[in-house]
Amino acid sequence: MKPKISYLVSNITVLFLGLFFSFVLLEVALRIFWNKPKEVNKPKYQTPFWAPSGADEAQVSLHYEDPILGWRHRPGASVWLRRSCFTTFVSLNFMGTRDEVEEFNAESIVLLGDSFMEGLQVNTDKLFDKLLEIKIEVPVLNFGVSGYGPDQYLEVYKRVKDIIPHRAVVVAMYVGNDIRNVSRYLEEMANGHRSSKKFFGESNNDTSQVSVPASLSESNDAIPLWKRIGRLFSIYHFVGGQLHELGILKRPLPVDWQLYLYPPDPQWEKAWDTVKQVLLDLHREVGEKPMLVMIIPDRLEVAPENMVKREMRKYRIPTSLEFRLDWPRSNLKLLLREMGIPFIDLTPALTTAVRKQGFYSVYLPCDSHWSEQGHAVAADVVANYILRTWSNVMGGRGKM
Repeated sequence: MKPKISYLVSNITVLFLGLFFSFVLLEVALRIFWNKPKEVNKPKYQTPFWAPSGADEAQVSLHYEDPILGWRHRPGASVWLRRSCFTTFVSLNFMGTRDEVEEFNAESIVLLGDSFMEGLQVNTDKLFDKLLEIKIEVPVLNFGVSGYGPDQYLEVYKRVKDIIPHRAVVVAMYVGNDIRNVSRYLEEMANGHRSSKKFFGESNNDTSQVSVPASLSESNDAIPLWKRIGRLFSIYHFVGGQLHELGILKRPLPVDWQLYLYPPDPQWEKAWDTVKQVLLDLHREVGEKPMLVMIIPDRLEVAPENMVKREMRKYRIPTSLEFRLDWPRSNLKLLLREMGIPFIDLTPALTTAVRKQGFYSVYLPCDSHWSEQGHAVAADVVANYILRTWSNVMGGRGKM
């Protein structure tokens, strides 16, 4: 009997050791060779609460805290930004923009926007505004700042409109997050921490933190012990990622994706109302000058169908609601028509470019923003519009 027990114990020991060493070898291999997703590679740097959400130390060095905007560009700052798919040198002038301004030109166009216009992922000469300048032969002053939303565009314009001579205004609206950017509730839910900016309509700078559900921002106390231990290992993240890719495990729907649920819930309806009011106020501030809203779609709207399906199957989508990628963009266009604000939609041009050249020639593979080609596509579309319709701004070069 004892030999049988001894034989069984030795077999179990061999099996255990085999599994243990296999686990160790796989863990080591994953740590060396696996290109981990951003959510697995937790940043060593803790982004200040006032800075653009998710910014690393290099990006934060380009900003400083502002009591109303939350953050703004630091005049004279410069930094190298290095990622796996781009390396750029970013230098800011005395106004905190990437423009090379020697003197102000009364024919300038003021450009307002967020990280798509800021364009930290491409060198200055390949930015949308620089390419646009070449095509229309009019200076474009780019006030794009990462993380900004429509209420911040309005505040920036109020600050510059009387000190910077200009003839027209272009506002870049990114559908992917510009709607939730105006809502303290949605912004803090999405980022998982309080926001330092003063939101549109707030009587004072109320920076009280929203109570974030565990599904969006889990504290260590709310995370089961087995999950906390599992997160220490690459195998846990690798296997979990594969199960999510296959749609076997599904994540809660992120706040930004809730924008595409139809009909919208009250918080999103409130955000849409705020966007409308902000754009009306901005239009009034611009006055008689021409104003154009450039609509930038979420990249999933122009992505290949298989990529969209792969992303969508990772999340739990409520069966009682429709998930419509195109409805926020359609709704924004409807609001702009009602307000009489001219707009141009970049979706058709970007979709065509993706179809002809490939998704990762227009968008960066390691980042959600445009590549140099993406900036070029946008500049072509807007230049054609301006040359066709803004002859008064173009000094007669355009066509009515």
